[in-house]
Formats: sequence, structure tokens, C-alpha cells
Amino acid sequence: MFKLPRPHLSISQINLWESDPSAYMKRYFLNIPDAPSPMMEFGKQFASDIEDYCKGEKREFNFPNNFLNDILLYPNVEHKLEYDFGDFKFLGYIDNASEKFEIIRDFKTGTAAWTQDRLENSLQMQAYSYVIFQQYGIIPTCFIDYYKTRIKGKSMEWTDVHETYQHTFNMQDLAKVALRIRKAAEEIAEAYELHCNEELAAIISRYVDYDNSVKSFTEKRDNYRKQIEKELQNSRYMVQVDNKVLSYSTYEKKSYIHSPELQEREEQLAAQKKQEILYGVATEETKTVTLLTVKDVK
Repeated sequence: MFKLPRPHLSISQINLWESDPSAYMKRYFLNIPDAPSPMMEFGKQFASDIEDYCKGEKREFNFPNNFLNDILLYPNVEHKLEYDFGDFKFLGYIDNASEKFEIIRDFKTGTAAWTQDRLENSLQMQAYSYVIFQQYGIIPTCFIDYYKTRIKGKSMEWTDVHETYQHTFNMQDLAKVALRIRKAAEEIAEAYELHCNEELAAIISRYVDYDNSVKSFTEKRDNYRKQIEKELQNSRYMVQVDNKVLSYSTYEKKSYIHSPELQEREEQLAAQKKQEILYGVATEETKTVTLLTVKDVK
């Protein structure tokens, strides 16, 4: 079994790991939560409203206009989807699914529009299709119902935009997504093993101590620098302190503001460079950059 920071791997974990491993480690290795966003909270409340409505609860529900008329809600609501990959377990929740899982539906909110292409590349819907195929022997038809929202002040509200997309993945898609999920699990497990290495943790702890000392002494040094600059101002000065020679001088550093025509050509060139990258015209070169930083937790 892989050693992972959570008992189950989820789509949100995989998406975060693939897009920003540092953010993933902060969230799941260090247990530092992200600040809640109005969009996320709004989407969670929408899912909760649908679930409670299907349970028959009697209360006010914040549904989009004509939601209950436009959508046929199937029996399986917030269906828990678990699958054992052998080395790790996967967990997901289907917003809505038909009785025999021939159809699965996910409700999306937010300002980022959904498209047919986005559905066909959705890791979530591919993964859910894979698990359903493994458990029930069928490949479901996937539906995305997108309800656009907008920000009003510090809260969210519905718009009149509702779009529906559907797609059925093939066996090749399912094979690829299984490999993708496993790859993410392996990479997370490898990183988490390092995180749990006590010897490495001790070395890093000493590094942080020295880094903090450097920052403290740098701050004190800079304060003395300000005092020296205040005393000497525009003078020229040189002195030997122990085996070091300190010199002080000031000079004017020139800079230039170019003509509007030249600045415009530079902006056009920068835009052309971005287009070449976007369309694959520019030649890509890769180099490894190592960053070791120490920051305060915020």
C-alpha cells in the first residue's frame, strides 16, 4: 500500500497535485487549509440543497431559475464512489446518477464557463466512468449541467445562463485515466515518504534555524547601514576594520524613458513572443531550477 496523507485519493487532490504540488503539500502534508472562497461555499451549498431536497426536507432552497423544471433528478444523489486500486483507495461523489448508473450528472457553478471540450478532458468524469465500468460493467453517459454565477459584493448569485453537455468515454480514455490516477498516487506517495523522513526533518529544522539567524543579522546589519548613510550622506569615506576595508561613496545612476513609438514596438514584440509560445512556434528549452525558501506561515 502507498503511504498517502489521506486514507483516500480524490479528484480534487489529483487536480491540485498536478497543477501545484507546493499547494498540495501545504494543504495535505502540513494541514494548512486554504481560505474559503465565496465560489466554493456557494457550490457546496448548492450540492447540499439538492441532497436535502431529494430527501424530502421542507425548507427554503436556493436553486437557479426553473432548476426543478429543467432537471430530472435521478435516485442516486451524492452517490459515494469508492474503488480500491490495490496500492491505494480512491473516493469520489457523483452529484446525480440513474438507478443503474447508465447516466451520471455533475452540477457545476462558477464564473469559468464549461464547454464540450472541457467535459471531454475532465479528469473527474473520466475517473468516475472508469470506476463505474469496473464496478458495474458499463460505461456511463456523462452530463455536465453548468449554471453560471456572478459575484455581487462579497456573495454569489445566479445568472440566467444554463448549459448542458454530454459525452461518453471509450475504453482507451478509461485506460489512460487509470494510468494518470496511479501516476499521481505514486508521485504523492514518494513526496510524502520524504516528508515523513525524520533524519531529513532534523536537517531541515537546523537549516530553518540558521536561515532565521541570517534574516535577523541581516536586519541588524541593514539598520547599521542606514545609520552610516545618515552620517555620511554624500561624503566619500574609507576605513579598515580588522581585516576588512569598508568604503562609502555615492553616485548618480542614469535611466532613460524611451519614446512612445519604441515602447509600443516592444509591447508588440512581447505579444508576438507570447503568441509563438501559445501556438508552438517558439522552441522550448527546459532547465532545472532549485528553490529553497523559508517563509512565515500565513
